[in-house]
Amino acid sequence: MYDGELVPVGKDQLPHLELSREIARRFNSIYAKAGNQVLREPQPLLTETPKVPGLDGRKMSKSYGNAIDILETQESLQKKLMSAYTDPLKIKKDDPGHPEPSEKNPPGCSIYALHKLYSDYWQNRKVECETGQIGCVACKKDLLKSMEGPFQAFREKRAALAGEKGRVEEILAEGARKAKAEAEKTMDKVRRAMHLK
Repeated sequence: MYDGELVPVGKDQLPHLELSREIARRFNSIYAKAGNQVLREPQPLLTETPKVPGLDGRKMSKSYGNAIDILETQESLQKKLMSAYTDPLKIKKDDPGHPEPSEKNPPGCSIYALHKLYSDYWQNRKVECETGQIGCVACKKDLLKSMEGPFQAFREKRAALAGEKGRVEEILAEGARKAKAEAEKTMDKVRRAMHLK
């Protein structure tokens, strides 16, 4: 509808995007003139971390109750991180850990996966874990420090926007106006291709 070229999605949303791509291909095969396309086939835009594990090692999902919400307070974030899944083979602090999944190892440490997103020292953390230089509790506390800044910045931005009466509604209205204009362009192309205009 919005003629997007790249769509930011997670790995689990790729099938939904493929459905959109299939619809575009089918429409173009019926209505597009040779060599032209009416609808663009959107391509996925995956981040370096296209799948974020939840606090229990499974896919992060609110329905699983294992998600970290962007609105977490420092206290709720600490509570969630301290109860998060880590390597069950790392019993004592100086036992070698297995931060990433493999055929021989557990599904991987959720805390390490989050370090990859929030800590600029995540590569060193992997070595420290694998060689037994750091325990899971200390690792979790370090992650909390790494997450503190981005989460605090988001909370402050949200509070600032909430403090400006009507500002959120203005932003939403502007976004809707832009989206409507793009959708109208797409529908105009569709109607012309189908000879409805």
